[in-house]
Amino acid sequence: ACSAVPLRVASRGGVRLRSRAGGRMAAQARAEGRAAPMARRITGSTPVRAALPIQPHAGLAVKLATRLAGMAIDLPEPLGKTAAQEIPLTVSITDEGEGPAPIAFRYGTVLAGKLIPAGTAAQAKLALMLGGSQAPTPRDEGVTVGGSLHRLDFDAWRRLDLGTGTGSVGLPVHAINVSFNELQAFDRAFHDIDVRAHPEQGTWKIALAGREVQGDVSYGPRPDGTGNRLQGRFVKLDVPDAVPGAGKDEINPDDLPREIDFSARSLTYHRHAMGPLSA
Repeated sequence: ACSAVPLRVASRGGVRLRSRAGGRMAAQARAEGRAAPMARRITGSTPVRAALPIQPHAGLAVKLATRLAGMAIDLPEPLGKTAAQEIPLTVSITDEGEGPAPIAFRYGTVLAGKLIPAGTAAQAKLALMLGGSQAPTPRDEGVTVGGSLHRLDFDAWRRLDLGTGTGSVGLPVHAINVSFNELQAFDRAFHDIDVRAHPEQGTWKIALAGREVQGDVSYGPRPDGTGNRLQGRFVKLDVPDAVPGAGKDEINPDDLPREIDFSARSLTYHRHAMGPLSA
């Protein structure tokens, strides 16, 4: 929610108007539906500025800018921040009069995005870009993720409890193409790794290319519908030692795949070369 403030209007050259406003933006603690678990992790309020340039025969554009001072985000790195930290956030909406108005945003140097709204969430198009690059205009329905980060703790994100929420179904994932200098996953650190993933007829197809791992993974329902199937085909798999202080997950047998199909041309475990392996 934003507080109302007076609007200032200025003219440049007699043909261009620019209006500006400022106020405070407060976290929505009482959000409902699927947004509620995420909204509860954002607290406080922050100053925000709005700019509205108006030009003859041009579309409508609105830009919001804030440094998020005073607002805390209880999420893992790189999105989390304390109330004292300042991270610039900009949101731009440009209406050219044809089709839905695109919404572009940038959060510091770690995340940028562009959303093309639609009548339903399943038809919306969202491009997310990790790192400092500008997000491209999305072409496909669903979420497309690209870019790179120095480090990501995937374990912290997968253990995050965001609840189930209620309401409309969120945007489906269309494709992921990301890279990391270090990726912590399943309590192990993988280095210089590229991750490409996409869903295909209900099954996730994942390609991994890094210093410790090179291969393909698929995970989805078995053809007969009895549980899930995990398949791994690796050219190289060097299983790193667990990172210091790694937590232990409680394993629910119901979450395990019913079938595992695994092979590796070169397998190293606990620094011991084990050669080729299939199971």
